Amino acid sequence: MFALGLLAGGTYGGYWLTRWFHPGLRGYEQWLFAFVVGIITQAYVGLGLSYLWGFNKTSQLIAVAISLTVGFLCQRFTKKSDPLDDEYEGKPIYWLLILLGALLLFIGATTLTKQSDGTIWINNAHNYADIRLHIDYINNFISGQNIPMENPIFSGTSPSYPFLIDFFTAQLVVLGLPIILAINLVSILFLIALAGSLYCLSNRVIPNQRVASLAAFLLFTNGGLGFFTHFLQELRTASWHLGFFLQSPHDYSLYQDAGYYLGNVIITFFNPQRSLLFGFTLVMLILAELYRVRLTDRLRRYLFIGILIAFLPLVHTSSLLIVALFLPFFFIRDLLASPKDLSQLVKRWGILLIPLATFGLFLIHIFISQAGSLLSYLRFQPGWISHQPSQFIFWLNNAGIAIITVVVAIVLLRKTNRQAAAFLAYSFVLFLFANLIITQPWDFDNAKYLIYWYAICCIGLGYVVMQLWSEHVKSLAILLGFCLSITGALDLMRRMDITHNWYPIISDADLQQAAAVAKVIPPQSRVLSIGDKLDPITTNVGRRFVFGDDAWLWSHGIKGYKERSEQVHMIYRGDAQAESLIKKLGVDYIIISDFERERENSLNETFFTSRYTPVYSDTTNLVVYKVNK
Repeated sequence: MFALGLLAGGTYGGYWLTRWFHPGLRGYEQWLFAFVVGIITQAYVGLGLSYLWGFNKTSQLIAVAISLTVGFLCQRFTKKSDPLDDEYEGKPIYWLLILLGALLLFIGATTLTKQSDGTIWINNAHNYADIRLHIDYINNFISGQNIPMENPIFSGTSPSYPFLIDFFTAQLVVLGLPIILAINLVSILFLIALAGSLYCLSNRVIPNQRVASLAAFLLFTNGGLGFFTHFLQELRTASWHLGFFLQSPHDYSLYQDAGYYLGNVIITFFNPQRSLLFGFTLVMLILAELYRVRLTDRLRRYLFIGILIAFLPLVHTSSLLIVALFLPFFFIRDLLASPKDLSQLVKRWGILLIPLATFGLFLIHIFISQAGSLLSYLRFQPGWISHQPSQFIFWLNNAGIAIITVVVAIVLLRKTNRQAAAFLAYSFVLFLFANLIITQPWDFDNAKYLIYWYAICCIGLGYVVMQLWSEHVKSLAILLGFCLSITGALDLMRRMDITHNWYPIISDADLQQAAAVAKVIPPQSRVLSIGDKLDPITTNVGRRFVFGDDAWLWSHGIKGYKERSEQVHMIYRGDAQAESLIKKLGVDYIIISDFERERENSLNETFFTSRYTPVYSDTTNLVVYKVNK
């Protein structure tokens, strides 16, 4: 009940807060902005209150009360006579949206499932490691009382990962939802909100709801040409057996051995990378607002956009770059529209940037500063991740015929909607940037920028499909839609085969062991282990670990993780500096399990038994030592 109150209170507050800033919103857009803005705002308020009174049911219920109060006050001061935004042409393609909604509901509702034997399963192999990190963050809020925030996988430092979606999930858990239900519910809500946000942006760019319906569907079923180049050959080898559609041995949108890297957005990005799911939704709404706003609008409309941008650091930090790349486009548009009214231009754009320059930079400094700066990873790498001699072949395979189709859309729109044509053309700046400049330690992460580009391209793709349909070339429209979506649809279909494509990640024994360990380690303690993302203790105990996992820390851009890794191994070997390192790292408890024994061949257990008090042991040979201070 309290968890539903959190959702309802956040949405109510977001509804009237959005109405005060932008009273012209209508219909589904009003409720979409209400939900996204309300939930993000309430998460920030809940985080702030946690610093005052701890993360508990009381502080989060106060956050709900604040949302309700803000909503009530905004309702009192919102004028009901403001004109509504223009309506859009046509009707949605309802059957397509219902099909998409059913798909998103299935994927979200099965993100995690608990089987009859207590084992937790995932519906997507790409989520095998990522979901463990999110569970770790959530458990650190719930049972670890990780306020003030420390990095749960690199204790003593600020977080390196945008954690707001995990904090919101933890809010639902502390207010009564089981953790699996909370994770799945957040997945469902934001997958649907993401589809709605692209639908909104598409309607702003090309005001046609049929085009918007196609754009949303084509984004979620993206996948390149793998169906044609590899699946059909493998199906022939399997004697055209229909069961092969569900039981094919691998995905075809992300098939790196064959040069396919831009995987289906649901299974490769939005389902595993939950912060991106949060951030992508917000960025689509920011772009939608930037596209519609004009210098003649109220100052508060620009302030609203600035606040949304300032929310991004803890929602999804990398998405700030997407907004930064598009701001010049909209600034130049406003400049060209009113070249003689520079004072209004400066005033409105100054107000837009103030929240980012204050609140946004504060969030980055306090919470994300441990990650290395953008410049430390910036490198020129033409071709992104392609190892093929021909970039043309690489992108023909990965983007299918999407690029050619978008170019056709740009040419067609130049005559009827020049701003839409310019917007679609400008999106290729992002495409070129992602193919030339790497901004993060792992070059594959540039794919996040490319899916933003592809999402905008889907507006053009939907437009061309609808133009063909309206010009009575329906067979070509169907063929084009089929080619653009069949590979991604095939990969999504494979998720329905529970036997072959769902995987266990946490056993009931793992959960029981973690609960027992958590009982002897107080909240906010710093725990030493040889970190591994597959270690169920790291995921489920909910404490601050000195060292979480090499791959996580490297990909998050943590400064000094290699040095700490060596220090951890020195401690487990019982080297001369071990005791001083334990004191330096602020270690409260030390774990020795088979993970540590396998990863440090020279582990010196006598060093620990002779100096520290064992407070827990079990039949799996796991021992927890307390460091006496």
